This record gives sequence, C-alpha cells and structure tokens, in this order.
Amino acid sequence: MVANGPVGLSIHVVLGILLFVSGITVVVRAALLRRTLPISLAAAGLAAILVAGGSGARFVGQGSTNASLVMALAAGLAIVSYAAILFVSPSPMRPADREDHRAEATAAGAALSGTGEATPAGRHG
Repeated sequence: MVANGPVGLSIHVVLGILLFVSGITVVVRAALLRRTLPISLAAAGLAAILVAGGSGARFVGQGSTNASLVMALAAGLAIVSYAAILFVSPSPMRPADREDHRAEATAAGAALSGTGEATPAGRHG
C-alpha cells in the first residue's frame, strides 16, 4: 500500500479503495433502475470519491494544504450525493402492502376485462 508510511495511512487507502468499488456498484444499481436522478447522483458521488482519492494522494505526496481541503470537500459531496439517493428513491413495499397492491391490480384487471371476473394482473380476458 503506502511504502514506509504509517499503518493508519494504509488503512485509509484500503477504505478509499473499498469506497471506490462501492461507488461503482451504486452507479450500476442506479442504472438498473433506469431513473435519471439516482443515476446522476450516483455518478456525482463516484466522481467525488475519485477527486477525493486523487487529492489525498497529492496531499500525501506533496503535503499541499489545498489538496487536503479538496479531499475533505469532495468526501462531503460524495456523502451528500449518496444521502440524496436515499431521499429520491422509492421506499420498498412491506409484504402486506404487496398483497394489497396485487389485490388492487387483480380488481383493476377484472374491471378492464369487462367480465367482472378477477384475472391475473397484466392479463386481460
């Protein structure tokens, strides 16, 4: 990891790499949702992680205080981006809510089929 450096710095680098890999998985999962806002926020979070990592490397190599500030600000941006994803994403349904949703869909299917008989959701008689 970090040659001739403190163990704490090596752990910091390992955690940064794990954050980078996690950021990639968040982008992939957001892309599977096919919703623009979560994809954009996930990409912004991943970009912020990359900026933070690059600035951290520059800080360690050159001791630049500007690099330290950029690293901290980029990490904050990543946190805000990922927190925003939690607010814009739909909440998962509880099992009881799923049953209610299925019953409503079946009733709607019966109304659309015109027979009054309940048909499986998505299939019209």
